[in-house]
Amino acid sequence: MGQEPKWYFPDRNTGEPAGPLTQEEVQTRILAGTLRVDEFVWAEPLEEWTRINACPEFQGSLCRPPGFTP
Repeated sequence: MGQEPKWYFPDRNTGEPAGPLTQEEVQTRILAGTLRVDEFVWAEPLEEWTRINACPEFQGSLCRPPGFTP
């Protein structure tokens, strides 16, 4: 079984990468309101910074934008 990705996000004050976080920690920060689903994250093997709500790892009701209807 592979190692879980380590996620990074830009610090709002400095713009520098912050982390690493586990997927569960990212989800916890979203629920707490300290990360928004429209913010960027990065983890290997992503080629570039990607919005949380565009990452397959975070797809689901937790990361759907308000008003989303499947």
